[in-house]
Amino acid sequence: MDRFRCLEAFVAVAETRSFANAARRLGASTSSVSDRVAQPEGLVGAALFSRTTRSVVPTEQGTALYDAYAPVLAEMSRLDGRADVNAVSGRLRIGCVVDVGLHEGAEAVARLAAAHPGLACELVLGDGPANPLGAGFDVTLHYRRVTAPGVVQVEMGMMRCGLFASPDLAGEVGPLHGPTDIAGLACVGYGYQGGVEEWDASDWPFRRRRPDGQEDVTVRVPLVARMNSSTVLRVLLERGRGVGVLPLARARDAVEAGRLVRLLPDWQPPPLRLLATLPKGMEGSTRARAFLQAVQDQLAAADT
Repeated sequence: MDRFRCLEAFVAVAETRSFANAARRLGASTSSVSDRVAQPEGLVGAALFSRTTRSVVPTEQGTALYDAYAPVLAEMSRLDGRADVNAVSGRLRIGCVVDVGLHEGAEAVARLAAAHPGLACELVLGDGPANPLGAGFDVTLHYRRVTAPGVVQVEMGMMRCGLFASPDLAGEVGPLHGPTDIAGLACVGYGYQGGVEEWDASDWPFRRRRPDGQEDVTVRVPLVARMNSSTVLRVLLERGRGVGVLPLARARDAVEAGRLVRLLPDWQPPPLRLLATLPKGMEGSTRARAFLQAVQDQLAAADT
């Protein structure tokens, strides 16, 4: 059996803590991954993993083998990518929070499908930021930081935001002179704001640039509804159910069509920071690099 494939399977199991998740990463069956791992176990003469019904954890010998070979495999993957940057193929399993998956994730997968027909992407949407090691993903996209051993985090870009409402509601409330004016208005927000670095669920910060510096104001707002998708949030805003913050790129079409208007354009809510998390070593994969580049290209195009 190919020793490289055996070590590749061993490293995948060590990083995902699961034979099934490793199989998904490699595009192989669980039984074949188990067979591949059996070869280095035979060479070492000891079990490389402690297996239970709930977890797969490297033994002392497994940890030593991983520390020795994981960097080698990552470097080989990086060199393979240098040899042929267009050779992007195989499978890539991507986890995204709902909001990101419906927008940046889906657009990036569409870009990859057009540029690299040999690459099969699996896009899975969920409620919160996923640690790729525990969930069997090659890469995850989200707004919150994942602090865990064995992962690498990459900042993909920032999404500028603004305050929006329907034209009818904006006309009803009249001119706003500053962020404190929204304290008495019905507001709709994101369900996950409490875990995003810049946001608290009901404390909305705003910043205005001035000739003599900047002015910061935080407003305590009454939330009448919360959701984990900017698409759903935009629908509620268009129907006049309140005022809310949206990424500028996701509100653009509604503004151009006259379904939304921007309020307090001189005041900026904090931008959303999009993050990618990968298992250590995966950042050298041509598949992962191609996906991350597609996400960054999508962010740049949307921000123009």
